[in-house]
Amino acid sequence: MKPMTRSFAIAIFCAIVPALFSNVAFAVTTSEIMDMVLVSRQKVAGLVAVDDPDTQNAIINEINQSSLQVNHMVETIMADETTTQEIKDKIMPFITVWSSFVKTRDEELIPAALAGDKDKAKLIGQGVQLERIKSMTAL
Repeated sequence: MKPMTRSFAIAIFCAIVPALFSNVAFAVTTSEIMDMVLVSRQKVAGLVAVDDPDTQNAIINEINQSSLQVNHMVETIMADETTTQEIKDKIMPFITVWSSFVKTRDEELIPAALAGDKDKAKLIGQGVQLERIKSMTAL
């Protein structure tokens, strides 16, 4: 019998290791969630700064992806058996503020930016949305 070749061993490793970890939920921290919230907010600021429709659509797609990541991270931390009740108690008000943040962003701020009303978009972003960011950060 021939010894296993290196490429065969790598192929086996690549096939088996993902299967071993497919059901493993990696721990998420509240800090990582806030980092992603801030990424989403930065993308919105970038949207307000551009006029090109193709670039705007690309940025909106990135905004939506980062929001999905935040939602997934929140679901993960809430489902994690090692998450303390103290953290879960902080996440619940976060979810409420995050939901309001997303609703205002999607229904007011982004439409204003797409309509070319940058002043309105900035007012929303630097007003109620900034307050929500501060609120989420404080939790």
